Amino acid sequence: MIDMREQVDILLHEAKEAALCGGDGRGEIAGRLLRTAKTLIEIAEEVLKGIGPHASAAIPLGIEHEIGAVSHPVGKRRTIDSVSPVVQQNLAATFYRIRRARDEVFDRPELFADPAWDMILDLLVAERKNKSISVTSACAASGVPPTTALRWLNVLESRGYVDRTEDKMDRRRHFISLTDKTRRTMNQFFVRVGQFAPL
Repeated sequence: MIDMREQVDILLHEAKEAALCGGDGRGEIAGRLLRTAKTLIEIAEEVLKGIGPHASAAIPLGIEHEIGAVSHPVGKRRTIDSVSPVVQQNLAATFYRIRRARDEVFDRPELFADPAWDMILDLLVAERKNKSISVTSACAASGVPPTTALRWLNVLESRGYVDRTEDKMDRRRHFISLTDKTRRTMNQFFVRVGQFAPL
């Protein structure tokens, strides 16, 4: 059975081949994907150093000291019930960059348009950096035309995933932020990701 490190090595090799063989600008994009993957691995390895020799290989995400790990009796798999804000920010930023790289490689972003998801990822990253995101910025992050983005922003707001607040300095401008409901949901998402995609 191929272990996780071998799988990562295979993926890196495939990305490298794509970078060397790709034509009309795609090689450069594949190269950026390769560098992103390597950076992600380096971050994971740094995190793993802090776990120590007794860490269980079954811990999702491989980052026990960054997440709320719950211990179970000996012999049973250890699970997590929360993912730290720092890890969430890093994963959200990586997911967002991968989506943009994919759009560039396929040269047809409309094939994979997912504006609500892109806006949530962008808002999560911005929140962890204490950055305010205007409606205009949120729409730009969506990867779709402004009118489409605004429709999706209204859907997110009507379903309680984002809040819209007026800028006190300029009443023509509004800021978008995640709600507690979205923070809880994103935490559940990253916990679920950790069950099948150790990083």
